[in-house]
Amino acid sequence: MAGIIVSACIVACATPADPSGDTVSVSSDASADVAVLPPNDIDAAEADDTSAADAAMPCSSDGWCKTTLPGTNIYVKDVVPFEKRAFAMMNSAYIGLTIGEWTPNTGWTLLKGVQPHLPPYFFGGRLWAPDEDTVYFTVSDLSGFLGDSFGTVVVRGRRPVPPATEWTWASGKVSCDLYMLGAAVGGSEDGNVYVAGCGKIYRLDKSAAAGAASDGGADAGAETLQWIDEGFVDVDQASPIDFFDIGGTGPDDLWFAGGRVLDGFGSTGQSPCAILVHKTADGYRTVLDGIPLASGCSPRDDLPMVPGRLSQGIFNPSKNRVLAATEAVDENGKNVLLNVGLSGDQIRVATTRPPQSMATATLGSVWGTSEDDLFVIATYDYASSGERSALIRGQSIWGDSPSYDNSRLAINGVPSSNPLYRVRGTSSQNLWAVGQYNVYHKSTP
Repeated sequence: MAGIIVSACIVACATPADPSGDTVSVSSDASADVAVLPPNDIDAAEADDTSAADAAMPCSSDGWCKTTLPGTNIYVKDVVPFEKRAFAMMNSAYIGLTIGEWTPNTGWTLLKGVQPHLPPYFFGGRLWAPDEDTVYFTVSDLSGFLGDSFGTVVVRGRRPVPPATEWTWASGKVSCDLYMLGAAVGGSEDGNVYVAGCGKIYRLDKSAAAGAASDGGADAGAETLQWIDEGFVDVDQASPIDFFDIGGTGPDDLWFAGGRVLDGFGSTGQSPCAILVHKTADGYRTVLDGIPLASGCSPRDDLPMVPGRLSQGIFNPSKNRVLAATEAVDENGKNVLLNVGLSGDQIRVATTRPPQSMATATLGSVWGTSEDDLFVIATYDYASSGERSALIRGQSIWGDSPSYDNSRLAINGVPSSNPLYRVRGTSSQNLWAVGQYNVYHKSTP
């Protein structure tokens, strides 16, 4: 039986019963005395008074520069960065849902040819790019409301091979009987691509018979992506897993993150429980799970339990390690930062949260240069100004001397009133934060 060590840094996140007999330790919130001003106060106190020449540069005092989007009122849900390139999932009433590509020379441009591969009604999922010439993204297919089937549609794009000039696209669908909000795609350097949806995990069939040609030639756009069921078995079909993200450090360290809810699917369920499934060469292992009950999330078997789905994406700072923010599970919008690590059969779970001065923030996407240097999206809901987001930088937050600060987005003292959805990067000098109507790029430490 696997050992479990749970360190809960806030009272709101209950620790599971531990049938294994291992000690369950509960510590106080080490960050409670760290003072951090909400972003509105900081923006007001430190408005930029630089020269007109500097003001012309759309950058904040902390080096976050607002890039120019290829249109107006564009929602940017996800981003995948490389050193000199980035891809983003974009959506608006004018452009529909498509993929944008950014380079220092061209800025943002839209990739053509995506629309024919999308169902009539859908909800945007995740974006993943194994290299600079290939992108995958998912949408949750809502066709079940029209008498067809629900499911996850995966779309792949490949950069043209000269003399071709347009990207080629292929797609495939994993069907299910229930509406599931999550739709995750990811993979590793061994060339395998995975999609997690409908409570199952699938791998892309790369055989010639499946039509998954690898040359990216002219016929690639006519392909239908075929998926092989990996055989992962969900132990609770009454409250099936909704997967939201896939991450990891390699083929022997892949993580599938999501959650379960009671009496509902998509965004309508109650008592959400976090789910983490880990894949190694030996197969699949469930690391976090819970039973959604009317009274809240309850422990399942000998596994640690954490309330709140993992719908905001995950970050893998090293092998056998996952960091994420749970979904808020109370009326105040409070949630926690989660740190899950594996050491042999032992599962270590720690949670924490920024101090009380940030209690009004709902934590979201997490990325960092390490587990001790993190950027976290924090969304504030102010009745007077509407919802807006900040980027919180947390350093050494899992130790006895945590440090939190705001990484300022306000340009010339003017904050954005629009929320952020995702933060990702490749280093401290190549960070991206995307959201409603905005994409910020940070190229300085």
